[in-house]
Amino acid sequence: MSKSDKKRTIRQRIKEFIKYNPVVEETDIGMIKTSITNSFSGMFLTMLSIVQGVALSLLIFNFPVNIAGWQVFPLEKLLMCLITLLTIIILWHSYFWLAVVARWTPLMWDSLLLFLIGAIELIAVRSIGNHLWYYALAILGIFGGLQYFYNAVRLPDKSWKDTTEKAIGSWLRK
Repeated sequence: MSKSDKKRTIRQRIKEFIKYNPVVEETDIGMIKTSITNSFSGMFLTMLSIVQGVALSLLIFNFPVNIAGWQVFPLEKLLMCLITLLTIIILWHSYFWLAVVARWTPLMWDSLLLFLIGAIELIAVRSIGNHLWYYALAILGIFGGLQYFYNAVRLPDKSWKDTTEKAIGSWLRK
């Protein structure tokens, strides 16, 4: 039996398996794309929740109040914790809004920006109390702006409620 006959036999077996197995169907690229687009927002929010949960749990351990020893850190550290918490909440809300309002086919940048922002959040939380926190927060703001810019470019005008955001999105897509 030649190689081409073996390949043909394997292909025939696969086709027969697909034909007689009601669970397995031939894949359609359009169907896969639709499935990914429809399920991505749920997966995206799950991943975001995991990343934000890690950041919030680290923030709890860095919170400047030691109840057992009745020690309170300086006001600056307390403000750093509160600002970091507020930043995490704002970022979560913007991602949540995006996942609820829009449906899109994800690209690698979607996941990359999510994990980069999560990593910078962790750096910001771990550096509360030293000068690295200021840099981490500035970088977090830059990446948050990149995420907004990226969304404005990719999402259609109907995804934006505000006319200013529609205008900015249209202008960026030109």
